[in-house]
Amino acid sequence: MIYKTKIHTVIFLIGENSKNKNTFLKDVLVKQISSKTNNKTKIVYINENNDEKLESYIKYPINIEHVVIDVKDNTISNINEKIKFCLKYNYNIDLIIFDNDKRLLNIKEENISTILKLNKHDMLNKNIKVDITDKIEYENRFLDENYDWIPIGDVHGCYEELKLLIKSFGIEINEKDKIEWGDTNLAILSLGDLVDKSSLEDIKKTIDFVYKNMGERFKMIIGNHEETVYKWISGTHEKKNDKKALKKKELFYNTTLLLENDEESKKKFLKIFEFSKGWLKLKNNDINNNSFVFTHAPCEVKYLEKMDSLSFKKQVKSTSRSANKGLTNDQLTPYLIPESNIKDPIHIFGHMGQSEARKYKNKICIDSGCVYGGKLIGIKLSSMEFKEVKNSSNKEFKNSFSSPLFDV
Repeated sequence: MIYKTKIHTVIFLIGENSKNKNTFLKDVLVKQISSKTNNKTKIVYINENNDEKLESYIKYPINIEHVVIDVKDNTISNINEKIKFCLKYNYNIDLIIFDNDKRLLNIKEENISTILKLNKHDMLNKNIKVDITDKIEYENRFLDENYDWIPIGDVHGCYEELKLLIKSFGIEINEKDKIEWGDTNLAILSLGDLVDKSSLEDIKKTIDFVYKNMGERFKMIIGNHEETVYKWISGTHEKKNDKKALKKKELFYNTTLLLENDEESKKKFLKIFEFSKGWLKLKNNDINNNSFVFTHAPCEVKYLEKMDSLSFKKQVKSTSRSANKGLTNDQLTPYLIPESNIKDPIHIFGHMGQSEARKYKNKICIDSGCVYGGKLIGIKLSSMEFKEVKNSSNKEFKNSFSSPLFDV
């Protein structure tokens, strides 16, 4: 028997207490999950009805990867209330039901990831395997702490500006567009939206440059433009036959026009997309005094560092500004200021098209609208040194549907 679970899951142990239940808990569940984790993941066990303790484990920035609750009150109403409480913090829910307790058949299953039903024989079976299905992918979200990382805002095909910004940090780029790191310990992190809005020529050059250099020291986060372009070229866009969507595709996602006619560029883009992540994290170390979390778009803290599809959607794109031109950026992101906390990891994102980098407590936006005539911004994290390169076309900055973020 295999029990499949995921990172950031609350596991409810439901059923009458017994020696067999305790044996399964200690010798199978806790033992196997503990053995499969490392210093990036944790498991905790709660054997009491204590919502405050539960909240302390599942609230950001703690986000314990696995929380096991031995439910003492097995009434349906209590279990459903506990589930509702955990869902508020965007956690997966697993139920392990002992002795197939028939009273529990009325639990709402639509919010449950896994239901495992065990009889007395199963509880003593130490051969039950625990499979954390997203463990490797989760561990790959943590950046190498030996490098001094430089996150860079939305590029949008500003190829020359991207190279100039990288060079401004003392990194060499040879005549073949290959980065030569030399004896530096620097590394690059693109915060997404590498493509679209520029000329097809510059978008192609940007794709070529990123493809040549992506790897251990050049990482990328997926932006909403990469995600949408991927949907168009893979045929998975939900409105692929809609006339308005097709018009938007030509206006705002012009990379698709390049990739539909350039097979080599398409292959490179798909490799870039496959290599990119929804979020990345850098823990504090000898190089950095702070921890950092990176997404393309701002999002509520309950979605930070999470692996589920809803969290990915929130990490990649916030509420549309172009569709809500009457609202300010602060109104479109009403959670940002209240959730800002100088004690939490520094959250760096792009997406919002500001005239300059915007900072508030632990929140930093570094999308400065380079493609609109603004600037491309990067930050050397060890010193929190900001550098910027102006758009080389010298056109007047224009981003008509943007407004200052953190306008307090």
